[in-house]
Amino acid sequence: MHFLQRLFRRPRSPQEIDGLITQLKSHDVNVATKAARALSKAGDSRAVEPLVRALEHPTYVNRGNAAAAPVREAAEEALVALGDVGVEALIRALRRNQQGKDWVVRNSAAKILGRIGDPNAIDALIDATDDPDSIVRQQVGTALTAFGNLVRERLAARRASGTPADVVQNQVLAADGDDVAIDALISAVTDEREPVRMQAVRSLATVRHGRAIQALANAVDDTNSDIRASAVQALVGVGAAAHPTLVKLLNSAVQSTREHARDAVGDAIRLGGLTLEARNELAAVIKTALKAGWAESGAISLVSLLTQLDQCAGREFMATAQTGDAAAMERLLDRL
Repeated sequence: MHFLQRLFRRPRSPQEIDGLITQLKSHDVNVATKAARALSKAGDSRAVEPLVRALEHPTYVNRGNAAAAPVREAAEEALVALGDVGVEALIRALRRNQQGKDWVVRNSAAKILGRIGDPNAIDALIDATDDPDSIVRQQVGTALTAFGNLVRERLAARRASGTPADVVQNQVLAADGDDVAIDALISAVTDEREPVRMQAVRSLATVRHGRAIQALANAVDDTNSDIRASAVQALVGVGAAAHPTLVKLLNSAVQSTREHARDAVGDAIRLGGLTLEARNELAAVIKTALKAGWAESGAISLVSLLTQLDQCAGREFMATAQTGDAAAMERLLDRL
């Protein structure tokens, strides 16, 4: 337990703890959230199981309902504050029956275990890399990465003993530049199983390795639109080395590839997962694509994308195009 966490704990009587545990079950989100925050400061191990149960608050309905988020977040913080005493309960939660809404609990359990950093959780997290829910798998990968060399050495040893690494495990290994893992992720981008392709693309988005550029470019033509959008995000994440590839995709002579690329860029923007830096990089890519193909009939779709990222530039381009002044357009493109 961290020194500051012990320092700021507020001792409470058994009766007070029981009262807070009861309040934690309240359907009133404010009451339940305040109870979780109070239990965070109390430091009583009896709160562990009730806090784990609170990760799936009864007001939670589906992924789009944020009503219970304050309760879940407060419970997560409380379990992190309780530290090692909650690890066994969290491991059990991670291994819960993988049905219905249990993904919420498993996802939070993985996140908390990564933040606590107790090595006793590593094996359970490794076992969870094949969780049926993609969001949980991604969170498990993040949690494992937090353990650094300790988990990478364990995964490398498992692989050396003949146990093949799955996509998430390869993501953890690839984060440290493991060539075998990077190659495995690149190969998985063309796997016949859609969930494997999606996980591989998302993993490469976190690894951001230049060797993955061609595989990700091919994924922009995937049959699944979510995979295409994730591939664009991954290519943007690679940085400047991937910019020429993105420009070629946006201006491809193959209509289906060009349309897939432009639709995928639009989906990536709408998904809202791009950082400000990534949005700026993507805007620069679209401007470059416009310079190469502004006169084509389909350039309007590129202008629409640019406007979503940079309204001023998009509107200026549109206004100049409407004048029909080719010289003015060339000057604008040079300035962009």
